[in-house]
Amino acid sequence: ETAATEPTERLNIAIYNGSQKIGITNSFDDELKAMYSNIDIVLKETAQKSDYEKSVVVDLTKHNAPFAKELAAKINGVVGELPEGETLPENSDVLIILGNNDYKQVP
Repeated sequence: ETAATEPTERLNIAIYNGSQKIGITNSFDDELKAMYSNIDIVLKETAQKSDYEKSVVVDLTKHNAPFAKELAAKINGVVGELPEGETLPENSDVLIILGNNDYKQVP
C-alpha cells in the first residue's frame, strides 16, 4: 500500500456524477478527502450524461499530470480531456467525472 502522492500545491477539485448512482458524489467526496489532505472540493454537480462507463480525471490546468494519473489509477478510471457537452467548472484545477464502474479499490 503506497501512500498517496500529495499535490505540490493545494488543488481545487470539481466532481461531476456521470453515473446512474444517486448520491455518489457525497460518498466519493469523503473518500477523496481521506486519500489527500491538500485538496478542496469546490463543486459537486450532475454531469450532462449519466452513461460514463469509467470515471474520467481531467487535468484542467495541465499542471497536475502525475496527480491526475495516480488518482485515475486509484479510482479505476482514466485520464482524459473535458468531454464534449460537459461544462468547464470554474475555479477548478482538476475535474473528476464519476462513471458507472465502481471507484472503490478492490482490496
